[in-house]
Amino acid sequence: MTLPAPITATASASAPSAAAVPELWAEPVARYVERLVELCGPRLLAVTLYGRWPEAPAGQGPTLASIAVFDRIDLGVLRAVGSEGHRFGRRGFAAPWVLTPTLIDRSRDTFPLELIEIVQQHVTPHGTDFFAGLAIEPADIRLACERELRVLEIHLQRGVLPAGDNEEQLGRIGTHALHTLLRVLTGLAWLSGQREPQPPFERVATAEKLLSRQLPGVRRTLDHSDTAYWSKFNLLHADIQALGETADRWP
Repeated sequence: MTLPAPITATASASAPSAAAVPELWAEPVARYVERLVELCGPRLLAVTLYGRWPEAPAGQGPTLASIAVFDRIDLGVLRAVGSEGHRFGRRGFAAPWVLTPTLIDRSRDTFPLELIEIVQQHVTPHGTDFFAGLAIEPADIRLACERELRVLEIHLQRGVLPAGDNEEQLGRIGTHALHTLLRVLTGLAWLSGQREPQPPFERVATAEKLLSRQLPGVRRTLDHSDTAYWSKFNLLHADIQALGETADRWP
């Protein structure tokens, strides 16, 4: 398969993207950004929110992921932000991932899968959008997929030892692996040219087309009502091995 060329890297200044923030979150986002600016001053170059917007109102469901981009890392400033972490958490915001423009550039080969998630679905309500047109090299994505799949395989194999006959523990191990695995599936889809964000089951379907193979273990692990933990754990392990072999053979 011919891999697509990487996107051209350009970080461009952008006006606040208020229109991209759901109405349900508009006021909490505005307050969050305003407080970060108050705490950080001119050190803060941008605030970017990323991932799927929680359907629940702010503070009543999952927290929203964010990135604070600084001109340089100042531990005193971070300490000031951390002092209000509990307030941010109650309002629906997780602790921000702290970066600088240089760190973003250096992360393209070390955290390509994480950056894909940000590039696919983000809004920058304050400052410069450093993720617009960010270049992510296919070779780095492939290596990251291969590495993460190998780590997941080892994680499942090691998890069997302490779990023993405790099938519910095996279920928890499989569920814990899902977040990383779905990120890998996003990376594989990106390599095939699928650049739009997809819900979990659509990501699985895309991967199945790429592999010409079903992924029953992944599908059953996504189904939390399925309590046949040992059965789906075995299938998940086999799926991860198959995905790893595919990633290893990818050009």
